[in-house]
Amino acid sequence: MFIYTLHIECANNSWNRLKEVELGFDVKSGKEYDLRVEKIGNAIEVFVEGKSYIKTQDSKLNVDGCIGLRGWKDNVDYVSFSAEKVPF
Repeated sequence: MFIYTLHIECANNSWNRLKEVELGFDVKSGKEYDLRVEKIGNAIEVFVEGKSYIKTQDSKLNVDGCIGLRGWKDNVDYVSFSAEKVPF
């Protein structure tokens, strides 16, 4: 059985892993999953299918920058991706 994990990472000339968590379920090939990321200041939270799976704070996140998704050691298709700045 393959263990599926989510990682929160920062890139600054190299990858810096801030937190990692196992999903706890098998990701099914061909099934679409809703993934949502919320970042406010130095806090970030990741939801899969509406459930919070990972949440952390780090001063490295307290900057404006780029966001992205990546798959590793498996085939991943992203059907739709968007980002928006929400005023608070």
